[in-house]
Amino acid sequence: MALPPKTRQINFRFPVSLLNLAKSKAEENKQTLSEWIVDLVERELNPQTSTAPNTPANIPTDWANYIGKYISDRITPLQKQITELRFQLGECNA
Repeated sequence: MALPPKTRQINFRFPVSLLNLAKSKAEENKQTLSEWIVDLVERELNPQTSTAPNTPANIPTDWANYIGKYISDRITPLQKQITELRFQLGECNA
């Protein structure tokens, strides 16, 4: 898969179960893991464009839901802590 001339390298940390799922889906489509992730992201961001022949045709529709739920499950406790710290800071300033 040819990348556009302006690219950046980024690092991701996935839970092992999610990583294994992504690897198996990439292997089914004879792609590298990075190609499969890029195709998935492009498809999610540009749903109106037609799929290229090398993109996986059977990406699970709940993939984006799974990632969204995973992220929100991790962010919710942090948001609660931030709210509590703001409340405590307000009490200290009062």
